[in-house]
Amino acid sequence: MEAAGIAFIPANGGGPGVRLRELRSGCGTSETLFFPDLCRAARNILNMSQWDLAEAAGIARSTVAEFERGARVPISNNLQAMRDALEAAGVAFIEADGSAGPGVRLRK
Repeated sequence: MEAAGIAFIPANGGGPGVRLRELRSGCGTSETLFFPDLCRAARNILNMSQWDLAEAAGIARSTVAEFERGARVPISNNLQAMRDALEAAGVAFIEADGSAGPGVRLRK
């Protein structure tokens, strides 16, 4: 995963997580960019399936699957619903900064 551009975050004051090494183009939400890679990483950290996320977000599983595959970008309401459901389940999204791209970690 590190060779693919993923950096692991230790549980130093927050929960463990992952970050993209570089900023990639993504999909905007009201708070930050939301990427297919971050969606998948957040689900994996939470041990959540695409079905689980779709149900929690009130959207179709195909919406989650197609977004994570890069096949399509859902409407902004569905993007926000996915992000909100992941945050409610226990993750926090990390903004990109000068040293690395955005990431996701477990909330403490």
